[in-house]
Amino acid sequence: MNDIKLGNIFKRALAIEDSEDVGEMYKDFFDSEGLALDLVCSVSQVSEIEKYDLLICDWLLGRGTAKKWLMDMKQLKKLPKVVIIITGMVDIEMEVHDLPCLVIYKPFEFTALKEEILKLKLIQ
Repeated sequence: MNDIKLGNIFKRALAIEDSEDVGEMYKDFFDSEGLALDLVCSVSQVSEIEKYDLLICDWLLGRGTAKKWLMDMKQLKKLPKVVIIITGMVDIEMEVHDLPCLVIYKPFEFTALKEEILKLKLIQ
């Protein structure tokens, strides 16, 4: 499955990550996969969410979590088809059980992230 490039499956990805260093790692990885990635550091910077088909979102953003924003986007039916939440917190599954997403725990390898993204895409 690793020989499939994400850029051949997805049109556009968005990463919401408040750490500039981590955001740059996302950019490098998705560039190597041939996938255009827009990077923002807060949900307030997101516009036109409906143009994305993949969302990578850090769970802790600033002083809170991304839950309210994700729930709002779900209610408005604007969430991308594939949503990955990245976190270093333990056991957030109860907080995200009503969201159509996959939780990936830090630290992680980008190859594992890619495999999970591909699995999600294949089961849709």
